[in-house]
Order: sequence, then C-alpha cells, then structure tokens
Amino acid sequence: MVNQTTDNAQLASSRFSAVNISILGFMETENQWVAIALEMDLRGYGTTFETALNELEELIEMQFSFAHFKNDPDLIFHPSEPVYWRLYAQANLERLRTLSNGTDTTEPEYQTGILSLPPAHVISSPGRDFYPAKA
Repeated sequence: MVNQTTDNAQLASSRFSAVNISILGFMETENQWVAIALEMDLRGYGTTFETALNELEELIEMQFSFAHFKNDPDLIFHPSEPVYWRLYAQANLERLRTLSNGTDTTEPEYQTGILSLPPAHVISSPGRDFYPAKA
C-alpha cells in the first residue's frame, strides 16, 4: 500500500510543475510575432512564434537571475494588462471548442501555452543556469 501511495505521489508530481507561466502569442505586425509571459509582463519578438518564444524564454531566465541577484523575488511577478489575460482565456476557449467539434483546421489567430519553470532549488542554485522546461 505504501509503494502505491508513493507511486501515485511521484506520478502527480511529474505531471505538475511548481510554477507555470502563461504564454499568449500573436502577430503584432505582418512580419512580427510577440509572445507575452502574462505573469511577468515580459515580451519576446520574432518573425515566427517559435523565435518570439525562444527570446521570451531568455528574458524570463534573465529576470529570474536579476531578482535572485538583487535578492528581491517581487521583481518577478508583474502581471500583464487585463486585456491580454482576456485574450488568453478567449483563445483557450476557442481552442477547446475546436478540439471538441474537430471541424476547424485554420491556423488560430492567437497561440497559447505555458512554460513550466524548474523547482525553486534549481533556480536559486548559485552558478547554475536554468532554462524553462518546454511544455
């Protein structure tokens, strides 16, 4: 019985990370994507969504490193404007509707997702670089 409980706890912890950052992506101009980390109000830019997301990951890493250097965790959390949170929720709802009826094959106007951050002990380890886990 103890092993089954331990196995269930390990499975649950492997499926859930300590912190997830909500990401909203959209084309800001004809040739430029923006990816926004909603909990941090950081933005990455690129000619593709993947490029913008890669830049955003670097910015998140730098922000965590700076907050750690300053010993000020309040430098991390700075939520984006409510309009972007509403767009994120709307885009997720549209994605769920599309998945449930399976009829829409068009490219969505907005990309949504999460970046999973490593546990706090990894982030705060001196001299160790960390990179957000791909969701």
